[in-house]
Amino acid sequence: MSEYSLPTRCILPNKLKTKNLRHQFEPGSHYHEVLKANGDTFLFKDRQDWHIFQKSLRRFILPCCEIVSYSLLGNHCHLLLKPHPEEVLNRLSLQLEFLGFILEAENLPLYLSGDIPVHFPSWAPLYKGDVQTQISHCLRSVKISYGLYYKHKYGFRGALWGRDKSSSILPFPEDIKRTMIYIHNNAVYHGLVKNTEDWEYSSFQEILAGYSQLVNINKALEIFENKENFLNEHALMPEDYGRKSKIAR
Repeated sequence: MSEYSLPTRCILPNKLKTKNLRHQFEPGSHYHEVLKANGDTFLFKDRQDWHIFQKSLRRFILPCCEIVSYSLLGNHCHLLLKPHPEEVLNRLSLQLEFLGFILEAENLPLYLSGDIPVHFPSWAPLYKGDVQTQISHCLRSVKISYGLYYKHKYGFRGALWGRDKSSSILPFPEDIKRTMIYIHNNAVYHGLVKNTEDWEYSSFQEILAGYSQLVNINKALEIFENKENFLNEHALMPEDYGRKSKIAR
């Protein structure tokens, strides 16, 4: 089987009615997004699958949203997103042009300031300033891009992705903090590992290590004020944060 490479642009239908989009994003707010597999399908079967999906997030999500935290599990993934300011989203152009390379979290300050130019072959035309449509297109691009890789690798037929959980806006700092803790501890809730730090495919280890290709480490720690609080509050793990379910690695 030949090596698979990620699509380099937003792969979407030419026609997409914005009134049918379920997500309601606003720049500056935080959102908890859950992407779920169709039925009992396992999205990530090995290490390569996880890395390819992370690469899709860097290509399609980082240009439009800051990823505050994330966790990838067997049949779903959690993302805590903060859309970039509208003037940044407008630089994606009327046709949602993308970077000619894959963005990393450490380059976000340059990107947000406009010092990294955005230029890439265009796809479906968009209305300028339509934040809702832009971000929804980016999320769908992640799913379609990874779906093409998955079907190519495993010969999978049918719908890979199920119906996502609607985005939840987090209006208060405590909501953001609580959601980060829930996302990072999700592998523990599902019985995949005993300790949060044992799960490799979340932003928890990256924040502690001080390096991530997806998450801005300093901003993540600012939510908890410092690393000590970050560790202490993750260790509390209230009973009502989640429930056990069957998820295989």
